[in-house]
Amino acid sequence: MADAASIATQARGMAATGRVDQARALLARALAKQGGNAELNLAMSAVCLAAGQRDQAAFYSDRAAKARPDNAPTLLEHAGVLIAASRLADAEAAYARAVALAPRHPQALANYAACLVLREKYATAMAQCRAAARAGLEHPNLTATHASALRCMGLVEEAVGVIRDGARRWPDDLTLAEAHATVLNYVPDAELPELLAAHKRWAMMVERAALAQGGRLPEVVLSAADAGRGLRVGAMSPDFREHAVVSFCEAVLTHLPRDRFEVTAYFTTNTHDHESDRLARLVDRWRECGSLDNRALAKQIRADGIDILIELSGLTRGQRLGAVALRPAPVQVTYIGYPNTTGLAAIDWRLIDAHTDPPGAERWCVERLARLDPCFLCYTAPQSTPAEFSRIDDGDDTIVFGSFNNLQKITSRVMAVWASLLKEVPRSRLMLKSPGLREEEVRSEVLARFEHLGVDRSRIETMPPTDRIADHLQQYRRMDIALDTFPYNGTTTTGEALYMSVPVVTLEGVGHPARVGESMLRAAGLPELVAADEAGYVRVAAALAADRPRLADLRANLRDRVRRSPLCDGPRYGAQLGAALEKMWAQRCETPPPPPHGDIA
Repeated sequence: MADAASIATQARGMAATGRVDQARALLARALAKQGGNAELNLAMSAVCLAAGQRDQAAFYSDRAAKARPDNAPTLLEHAGVLIAASRLADAEAAYARAVALAPRHPQALANYAACLVLREKYATAMAQCRAAARAGLEHPNLTATHASALRCMGLVEEAVGVIRDGARRWPDDLTLAEAHATVLNYVPDAELPELLAAHKRWAMMVERAALAQGGRLPEVVLSAADAGRGLRVGAMSPDFREHAVVSFCEAVLTHLPRDRFEVTAYFTTNTHDHESDRLARLVDRWRECGSLDNRALAKQIRADGIDILIELSGLTRGQRLGAVALRPAPVQVTYIGYPNTTGLAAIDWRLIDAHTDPPGAERWCVERLARLDPCFLCYTAPQSTPAEFSRIDDGDDTIVFGSFNNLQKITSRVMAVWASLLKEVPRSRLMLKSPGLREEEVRSEVLARFEHLGVDRSRIETMPPTDRIADHLQQYRRMDIALDTFPYNGTTTTGEALYMSVPVVTLEGVGHPARVGESMLRAAGLPELVAADEAGYVRVAAALAADRPRLADLRANLRDRVRRSPLCDGPRYGAQLGAALEKMWAQRCETPPPPPHGDIA
């Protein structure tokens, strides 16, 4: 009989080629005789993970770690399984133990720091990365995680410096290329040519990696006769769960006219929850794809006969653009989840509007632009949204400004403008709520930065996120005026605030990320709250703060106004989206897709 290591290797190979059942049977026989063997348990864990069975994978991984509690490679693999099983606290402990056993292992340190970021322990992650650098330990993933931690703490300018340095040192690293492209969205003075170049460079690397695994799928041959038939639409996202994106992607799943469209949802992570169950009931077909690699995912989409694939993540966590690069559908669209071009030649269209991307914006993206006016978004309030939304009376006449955007959007420039506003409105406070505010070190850093700008820290309230969306939304009852961030505007936070009858002040900027707030406020009937420059932003917010009767009217009536506005008009949106998709389809039936980048053969 083969030894345990050989059996484990054989089983992993079977699973990698899709023979999961055979691999499981092989390992089950071996484990019946050697139930405590770490190699066999780790292999069974990997096979279960390939089958999407996260809890079973963690069970076998736990057994392997128990058998080898002092083996760093075992603990590293174990921790990765625990992350997949959403046991982040246990994963952190496993990584910490692995690092203690192998303190000079760069990948172990990088994985540990990345886990700390997932746990929203940004200052701790940053400290780990800096300690590794001082020890002379270098790895592109350490650099990327260092920049991610800095960004999540709101230290965007420092994060950009770290990323740019890393991209120069490791020019072929995909993780760093992605981090470079995404972090530029947050930089106040980022040049649009640099943004486009960074996204195209990342996309080129993704396409090469995808093609190295077997090339694109065969082209779907269409004719003019296909133009008039009903369409099969695929909506693909890692965020079909309790996630901010659901407030906007739900309209895609719900409001496309079912007499002309069949909708299949491709859920590309293994974090299924109660929201996933609800969303699954909204579509014609639901596919759990978290365990599929990019090629298998692309083949599933092709096998389902999808005509138009709408990917809803862009360059965000959990994205599967490697599958999109294989061209599984004749028409491919990017939408909602990311505020910039993907850079991918395989994506034909971006859905935007005339406010976010006015004429001329075409030159700053790879995709063609399809405008859904007056606003490319349709907001759906969470089912747990509180019915009561009157302002909580705190007994004084203090004006409470607030922002529930992530700290990475609150750059030094934003802080300076907000500090000017607080000085302009003496009896005012600022309420901040963000995942980055869980740690005392981060809270102290934020308060110190405001203090340096001349604002007493007693006027700044910092709050960590709440576990339940209903509790999160209740916090808007304590806020008078929401302040949008720039150049990366809020999206879900703006929709939430407006629906909770809290007016939002935004700044009209340059580029899509800096113009989403304008689009949403105009759609909601509040164009007067869109400022043209930073000084105007302070004037608009201060004037609104001084107009107590208007604030009272907005608190009483804004939710109803927003509900009746284009921002929440699902049927109108569905008809408009459907018409746009049909136009894309008709054009594709008449002409072949554009060629890929010339050097990707």
